[in-house]
Amino acid sequence: MSKYREIARKALLNNFIKKPITEGMLLYDEKHNEKVNGTLSKELRDRKHSLGNHPIFPESDESHFEEKLISKRFGDVLKTYKRHFEVDEIADVDVYNNSASIMNKIIPIESECMGDLTELAIRIVREEFDMSENDVLVEAEIVSKITLNGINKNPAPISIDGMEFDNHASISKANSEVYKRRFINSLIQGSANKCNHLFHMYESEIMDIDHKLPSLYAKLVVAVDYSYFINDDSRPKLTSGLSEIDFNDENKPIIKAQALTFPILVHELVKGAMEILSLHGLPKESKMVEYVLGKADYLAAETWDLRLGTCLWEKFLESIGDDDYKIKHHIFQDLISLPVDEFNTIMREVMSGTKEGHDIIDAISNNIKDDLDMEDEINNDRFNLDDLDDLSVDDFN
Repeated sequence: MSKYREIARKALLNNFIKKPITEGMLLYDEKHNEKVNGTLSKELRDRKHSLGNHPIFPESDESHFEEKLISKRFGDVLKTYKRHFEVDEIADVDVYNNSASIMNKIIPIESECMGDLTELAIRIVREEFDMSENDVLVEAEIVSKITLNGINKNPAPISIDGMEFDNHASISKANSEVYKRRFINSLIQGSANKCNHLFHMYESEIMDIDHKLPSLYAKLVVAVDYSYFINDDSRPKLTSGLSEIDFNDENKPIIKAQALTFPILVHELVKGAMEILSLHGLPKESKMVEYVLGKADYLAAETWDLRLGTCLWEKFLESIGDDDYKIKHHIFQDLISLPVDEFNTIMREVMSGTKEGHDIIDAISNNIKDDLDMEDEINNDRFNLDDLDDLSVDDFN
């Protein structure tokens, strides 16, 4: 009997050794020694991040849903960083030094071709969103100093004076709208962060502008991605890009964006396009919009929205069939236009990766394709804000 016990003991020990290393409830690949910042790990465990214990999050076991997302995301970014910088170990100080060094190489190159790069950034985002000049106006610049004010977000959630509710059910509905807006904000940031890498699809054009830029951009983007996981949010942040939404006299939306370098300009332009689409996810009543934006749109949430939103946007994309990828922003708009309870139910299935979630997204995709002539009408539907006449620019800004 002792022989079999020894075999069983060795099998159990071997199985244990092969399991990923854990710190908190994050999972780490034993081949890598790097870890997520301890404060961030604790905030994930305690759900003190921008989305808290969100009603959309699927049920989990020992690890929260978002801990599993961040574990995978950190592992992916870690490996990408090591591949681009050709290192086996990453020291935090090297990440900061590498980012500064890369920017010092990029700035003088871009100074000679800002016009070409700005035009390319605008074209990339127009093509990504099928967004013509008839839909949205764009004002974009690569600059040495950010002068835009950006959307006037408060540092933390604020109370709206004079907001009266008919009853407790109305309070619950309003707070449900806040949670919905928080989730949408994370998807916006995640979409913009994923589109940082769009320049890979235009590498030959960037090479024609300057052959050194593609490699420098790839390293810069992954260094920034990695820095999100080694810095807690107490560290002062440098503003490298901003975007804001405005409207002209004809109520046509305008994306205004500035950035210190080309990939960040693409990021800000994507954010601007997604912000316009996000208007369809707001309540219809102006006072309720003021309440929701006051509670949901605040600066302290933005970095966590980037960390989690990138993972959440990836989960959303995974639910879309390959043939429907080009209408992903239509699907996004249709989803966020749903009432809160329906939105939460569907997005929970999507985040869980269930068959039901895939079936729902397939049905939405089929309806969109039935309703649109993909060549002639796709541009005129998504950025049409006629149904948002009660929403003023001042509410959003």
